[in-house]
Amino acid sequence: MQCYLHTDEPKRGEHADDLGNDIFLGGLKSEQKLYLVLADRFVNGGELFHHLQREQRFNEERARFYSAELLLALEHLHELDVVYRNMKADDKTNTFCGTPEYLAPEILSGHDKTIDWWTIGVLLYEMLAGLPPFYDEVTDRMYEKILNDPLVFPPEIGPEARSILTQLLNRDPTQRLGVNGAAEIKKHPFFVSMEFKLLLQKKIQPPFKPNLTSPVDVSNFDTVFTVEPPVDSVVENSNLSQTVQEQFSGFSYYGANIPVGSVQA
Repeated sequence: MQCYLHTDEPKRGEHADDLGNDIFLGGLKSEQKLYLVLADRFVNGGELFHHLQREQRFNEERARFYSAELLLALEHLHELDVVYRNMKADDKTNTFCGTPEYLAPEILSGHDKTIDWWTIGVLLYEMLAGLPPFYDEVTDRMYEKILNDPLVFPPEIGPEARSILTQLLNRDPTQRLGVNGAAEIKKHPFFVSMEFKLLLQKKIQPPFKPNLTSPVDVSNFDTVFTVEPPVDSVVENSNLSQTVQEQFSGFSYYGANIPVGSVQA
């Protein structure tokens, strides 16, 4: 799950259900290609992990805020009978893929919605400590740690955070916090100060707001992405036939609302 930081202020009456209105669905075409576009609005706050990498770790207030937002997102997916699990959105699977650091122990034998609570635990641990709980540079060794190593906490992680992490990172999914639903996690003392209803309505000010110089400022994204040249693949002799062209008569793209002149190469 890619996590991005929104920088816009909460608006009166704005609800999380309105987020769907931000999605752009459309397309554009040339003589050679037809492009279908499904995109969210540009979130100029940058990726969560870019900020985490730069700051090494977050304080508890900030980690609580981000994990609460993700908890609400996963709760919504679960209400739709979707399991996210950092892979494809099937309910049950025995497939083996995803980010190794976030794999739950039961990933090899089939799993259900509780696997997402393990992922929340790993993310919360990483935000507080700077690294995932069972991280190792050798992937096979990391798998072994996920299955067998005890959960160890650095001194900067407080007692309530240790408690929720211990319960979220329970290797037995039937005993894991959240097995009875997201409400179980929300009631944990770690989230006692979090007003989830207000958070869902976007009425809580985030504890951190990235600095921006313009609406198209990309300084909060890793330069590995911002300096990468846009390259399109070219397929020889791939002109669309006249019949296909006619099906898209009047189909065009307008970018007049994008301040292209503000973007610096």
